[in-house]
Amino acid sequence: MSATYQVPIIRTRIKKKHMTSMHLISGFMFVLIGAVTLVIPEDIKSHLANILNNMSIGFIVFGIAIVCITIAFNKALADNKKNSLLRIAELAGFIGLACICLYFQWWMPFIYAIIGIITVATTYYLELDAHKPEYIIVSEKGIELKRLNKKLIEWSEVKNFLIRHGNVTINLKNNTLYQYNAYNFKNISNKEVIESFAQVQIDQNAHKYEPEW
Repeated sequence: MSATYQVPIIRTRIKKKHMTSMHLISGFMFVLIGAVTLVIPEDIKSHLANILNNMSIGFIVFGIAIVCITIAFNKALADNKKNSLLRIAELAGFIGLACICLYFQWWMPFIYAIIGIITVATTYYLELDAHKPEYIIVSEKGIELKRLNKKLIEWSEVKNFLIRHGNVTINLKNNTLYQYNAYNFKNISNKEVIESFAQVQIDQNAHKYEPEW
């Protein structure tokens, strides 16, 4: 029976700068929506003027708070739990705004709120999904990883396969290097076993390599 190993690595679908950008966009959207409703002429606001003014100021303040938190605690937001708290606050804000606008039939702010809900919800889903590991499959057939253009790297092409210093490194004979951050590196208990298995496969298949000219 052939041996097969799974090496977990961290996904990189959502980069930190993208996470920060989406927080800032959410904050500016609240400010924009609040500002738009605040400048509606008094004769149009009629008897709802006080409600609309208070709501507008509230969302402007909320938006500014999100922007300030994002800038001041940018590094802290790299933590999944802290980032989730801010995302949930943004989502709750947009849902609350949508409900208020729907009740009073303020359609333009309502549309903005729906766009905000869709944007934040989609971003939050992708962020949660990005924190799940994906796996490098190591077997006698070779090395498999879905994110690579070439789904299977044959052992004859591999120079080194290492799991060290928090990284998984695949070094090919054509000078191509793939390196990924290991997921929960300390919990990968069979690192040496996988490396030894890989080295045996590399040695056994070395004669099959055909250099690219």
